[in-house]
Amino acid sequence: MARTVSQCGPSVCPESRVMLTVDHVSLTYPDGQDVLTVLKDVTFEVPSGLTAVVGPSGTGKSTLLRVIAGLQIADQGTVCVGEYCIDSSKHDAGTAQSIYVPQDFQLVPFLSAAENLQLAAEMRGRNVNDPEILLKIVGLQGLAKRVPEELSGGQQQRLALARALTVQAPVLLPDEPTGSLDSETSQGIAALLREIAHSDQRCVIVATHDSALVDVADSVLSIQSGKVQKIR
Repeated sequence: MARTVSQCGPSVCPESRVMLTVDHVSLTYPDGQDVLTVLKDVTFEVPSGLTAVVGPSGTGKSTLLRVIAGLQIADQGTVCVGEYCIDSSKHDAGTAQSIYVPQDFQLVPFLSAAENLQLAAEMRGRNVNDPEILLKIVGLQGLAKRVPEELSGGQQQRLALARALTVQAPVLLPDEPTGSLDSETSQGIAALLREIAHSDQRCVIVATHDSALVDVADSVLSIQSGKVQKIR
């Protein structure tokens, strides 16, 4: 039987603080006769809240998020959310503890906003009793019947975030969520991500170049030359 998603708004569903631990994670790719090091002995911890991961393009921000989500297996190291761990030595796959939100949204074009949410929930063995509640949380109230092409870029990003919330994972990993948005829309998405992180005590880790996200983040990680350093 499918589980039912509890749709929580601000100041609802208090949870214990999530701690994400990345421990000695390394990842390399073959590059012709050479080896390209993408992540080099990366170790850090972040609690619940909004964390921005910054760095030049091509330095591994997206790769780091995918490794945390278990979508990409590192050469070595462990990623833990509380007691749940992904151990690269055991080739563990991802769990519902961490949800990656891709930059291109990957919404189903012929399904309505509500149907996109229901499909995402069903794929995880869950139900969404009232999609309108989730849509309201992300600022899309009244748009349940619209298909993605009838939504703006900012609205599609909000729908992608609502889809991720159907899983109720403690860790949310949006990849460049404001990369194709204008300044005003970006500020709205940044505020929404901070609200999601704080209202439900989630750990939201965002790969970004956007100062609007960096400004509202609780902590900031910098990635360069395969190394991750906490700068705030």
